[in-house]
Amino acid sequence: MGRKFLSFLGTTKYVPANYSFQAQKVDNVTFVQEALVQIFCKDWNKDDKICIFCTKDAQDKNWEDKDKSEKANFDKGLYSRLLSLNLRPNIEKVDIPEGKTEEEILAIFERVFNALKENDSITFDITHSFRSLPMLNLVVLNYAKFLKNIQIEGIYYGAFEVLGHPGGVEKNIPLEKRNAPIFDLTPYAELLEWSWAVSDFVKYGQTLRLKELVEEKTRPLLAETKGKNVSAKDLKTLAERLNELANNILCNRGYGITKQNNFNALIDNIQRTELIPPFKPLLEKIKTKTKDFRTDDVKNGFIAAKWCYEHGLIPQGITILQETIISLFCKGNELNIRDKRDREFISACLNVGDKPQIRLRDILEERKKEAEKIINTIPKEIPKLFRDLTGARNDINHGGFNKDARKYQKFYQQLNKFLQEAEKLF
Repeated sequence: MGRKFLSFLGTTKYVPANYSFQAQKVDNVTFVQEALVQIFCKDWNKDDKICIFCTKDAQDKNWEDKDKSEKANFDKGLYSRLLSLNLRPNIEKVDIPEGKTEEEILAIFERVFNALKENDSITFDITHSFRSLPMLNLVVLNYAKFLKNIQIEGIYYGAFEVLGHPGGVEKNIPLEKRNAPIFDLTPYAELLEWSWAVSDFVKYGQTLRLKELVEEKTRPLLAETKGKNVSAKDLKTLAERLNELANNILCNRGYGITKQNNFNALIDNIQRTELIPPFKPLLEKIKTKTKDFRTDDVKNGFIAAKWCYEHGLIPQGITILQETIISLFCKGNELNIRDKRDREFISACLNVGDKPQIRLRDILEERKKEAEKIINTIPKEIPKLFRDLTGARNDINHGGFNKDARKYQKFYQQLNKFLQEAEKLF
């Protein structure tokens, strides 16, 4: 893994100024890159690299030292100025076209991408990214995050324009008062990661990306405060509980789904903080997705079965729906939802009218009076739904090898139908 500083050089005649970032300040530099590398690359080594992307015009005007060419803007170009800082990273100029056509934009994309190596750690200066380049840079960075596993350490912008037009600044503002801030735009790139992570959860019920991202962002805060940052703790707890819910559904852990806590209060607490302000609207998406789950409620299984249908987890949905019906009747008859014999007893009661196995028939005989009382209270539509669920579940468990095995499309249709029937009945 290497560290790289990436920046685009423009063609403007730049005006000397002083740039500051947090408590650090660099005085009297013509190019913002001079300030940025002194702030962010001062501890780098010879294995790291400073990459400056230049068009031919930018090279002539601002990269090379001044010669007899009328195109030159300064006596010393950016390259000489960077060398004079005696930093250890290698300095590399990367030629790019001007980006006036789609083909040239694609060429810029490829050259930025090719400058990135596997596992690189990237600091990006977008101060002089002209025309479509800011959007292009963001796309290529995220593209490389996936294909080359790069890490974005920071994205920065030297805001000279707060001082005014360069010509007016040079004439009217003395150098000691030309103080321009450097803005940290990294959180806005991170917002894309948050959006994708929440999208994974909302659209696909997947929580891994969200959990990893939350752990990455909260770990420094919790370490710094020795675990006492309440906002970071709440966000970490939310990610862990969402991950637990999703995995309980994925692995048919019905009791875990039943014992699920409501998410609303935890999300409300996080929304009242300033931990990650742009993340708040995304929290609303999570809240909407999880709002129907109740604390310690058997009926959470119906919500989970619907979740399964929405995310294509059809075998899980059929199993969870049937087991939830059993749990509901256990609860209604003051039986233990975790006792195997109680569950088999309720299953046998719900199978009346079908052809129960001998084992189930024995269970009914053993608890005959209790069974008769329960059976008499069951609406006739429920045993049919229960047996239909059993048939679908058995077909799934046998892997489609039975002669009358259903096509996979049929299971989607049937789960949807089962859910509609269950909603009416329960």
